[in-house]
Amino acid sequence: MDMFDIESFNKGIEFFNNQEYYKAHVTWEHCWKTHASPKTKLFLKPLIMLTGAYLNYKSGRKRGGDYLLKLSLDRLLESKNELKELVEVNLLIESVNTVYKRGGSTGGLNDIKIKKVG
Repeated sequence: MDMFDIESFNKGIEFFNNQEYYKAHVTWEHCWKTHASPKTKLFLKPLIMLTGAYLNYKSGRKRGGDYLLKLSLDRLLESKNELKELVEVNLLIESVNTVYKRGGSTGGLNDIKIKKVG
């Protein structure tokens, strides 16, 4: 894996798991914009989309939330090999898929936790 800001990436996970989705979103977006190679952007984008889904649901934009949740799921599947070095990606995909099948919501996203590898 190429070098990127792993400290900020992990801080984003901490924010996400503490349900501080806006902070996670901004943290990962900063990594994506300033430190990431195209390969790294591949696995950062679905996490940014996941937090974006929450922010849409919270603002009452269910269609936007549903769209970003599905797109996040699709991108997680595409970037599975890159993410598996950092997080328990299969567990994350399963959790996101469960929330998606239930129709998405802020409460559903609160059930998702990102577990780091190791």
